[in-house]
Amino acid sequence: MQSMAQTYADRYMQILANLIEKTIEEEKEFVTQAPIVSTEHHNHRIGIISGLRKCLDLMEEAESVLLGKEGR
Repeated sequence: MQSMAQTYADRYMQILANLIEKTIEEEKEFVTQAPIVSTEHHNHRIGIISGLRKCLDLMEEAESVLLGKEGR
């Protein structure tokens, strides 16, 4: 049963990472192609990208901890 749970968890992590990466790409497209309406709006979009990248970093760190590697 554990291998099934592990497989599910691994697949979940892959799907989540792919969705986050896709969203980052969509935000990057918006930032580079849409006219800048306001600096605040532009900076907000950049912040979204930064936050999503941080999520990916945290996912990698969580995986390292699960594999017995050092965390923070």
